[in-house]
Order: sequence, then structure tokens, then C-alpha cells
Amino acid sequence: MAKTTKKATKKTSKAKKPIVKSTAAKSRLAAAAVRGCCTLIGEGPDEQHEGLTREECRLLAIKEDRNFQWVAGQCAQPS
Repeated sequence: MAKTTKKATKKTSKAKKPIVKSTAAKSRLAAAAVRGCCTLIGEGPDEQHEGLTREECRLLAIKEDRNFQWVAGQCAQPS
């Protein structure tokens, strides 16, 4: 009976590359956390909602079937 030999396979470990985010990606992440003033415009009177992110404002506008304007910071107070 003939002996069969197996060659040892050498597994090479690939070094993991560090995750490097671009400055554009970093600025998008920072912008996502910014809260501001959301104004829903369109039919009827304009509505202002304070303390929403741009994405939250966009989703609210879709839900209400209106257009939106978003500005970072607080809403202007009426005089």
C-alpha cells in the first residue's frame, strides 16, 4: 500500500488595513448630527419645526406632502 502524504498548506495572514474615512465622509457624518429649523412650505400656512436634522425634516415633508427648507440653528422668532 502506498503512503499518501499531504503537503502542509501555509496560510498567510493578511494584515488588516486601517479604516480611513475621507474628509467628505467625516463632514457628512458631522452634518448628520446638526439640528436646525425645518420650515414646511406649500399649501396652507408655513409650519416651522425646531430641533430637527435635515433628514428628519425631509422625511416630515414627505409625510405631510409638502416642500421643505432647512437651516442649521434655531428658527427665527417672530417680533
